[in-house]
Amino acid sequence: MALNRVINISSPDDEYIDKLWRNFVGHYDYVIKSRPVIKYPDREFREQGVPKPWQTIAWRRVIRKLGEENFCKLPLELNYLGYDKVLFEDHFIKHFGNNANPEDLRVTFACGYFWKHSPNRRGKMLDFVVNNILKKGTKVEIWTQDDTLEKDFVERLDNSKEGNKPDINVVDERIDLHFTLVEDKNALENSLILLELPHTEAHYFRLETYLTYGELKKFNCKPDKFVKILRSYINQGLFKRLCSKHDRAIYFA
Repeated sequence: MALNRVINISSPDDEYIDKLWRNFVGHYDYVIKSRPVIKYPDREFREQGVPKPWQTIAWRRVIRKLGEENFCKLPLELNYLGYDKVLFEDHFIKHFGNNANPEDLRVTFACGYFWKHSPNRRGKMLDFVVNNILKKGTKVEIWTQDDTLEKDFVERLDNSKEGNKPDINVVDERIDLHFTLVEDKNALENSLILLELPHTEAHYFRLETYLTYGELKKFNCKPDKFVKILRSYINQGLFKRLCSKHDRAIYFA
């Protein structure tokens, strides 16, 4: 089977979405054709901003759980890191608004929404999380390579003297599958997952999609198992690290 989706182009943003989608499909097909042992030129990939096969392998596993046809029906949005505002803020406000008790929510970030190379965007994201999430009693867990992030949160929280402190975990390696999860323990089907398709830090344009626990169930996909897959990519295992040192990726599925 293959990914089958037509992007209706009516604006410059749509053109970018179409290009990024086609690039993703190319990587998606490349991985399945090159398995089980995929050799890739790591240095060239980094210089050209090409996502490593490991990222696409992670996404193939996610899409296999969703089903290719179901995945192709999910919305696609363009996230431009040059803009100060991030999609998460819009989605959080629109999706939860005043309909959820903040103390019943738990937010997990394993993504680049706090990217330090875009300081204005990072600052606004920090302020939103502090003022609209942490101060209202929501628990926040963050996985990041950025060891300066905790300091920035502490400064903002110390100035406010209120709110939860985020649980920040610094990882050594880049996370292959970037996601944000907002769980609502009193309305589990309303819990929201935002996903970033494979990308590198060399490009400012990203493709994102999103879905709820309720939609996962409609796809005959159990939310707890799906989230377990997402979390499994936060830390690299020893096997993957050894393969990566030799510019290899392994995919048997």
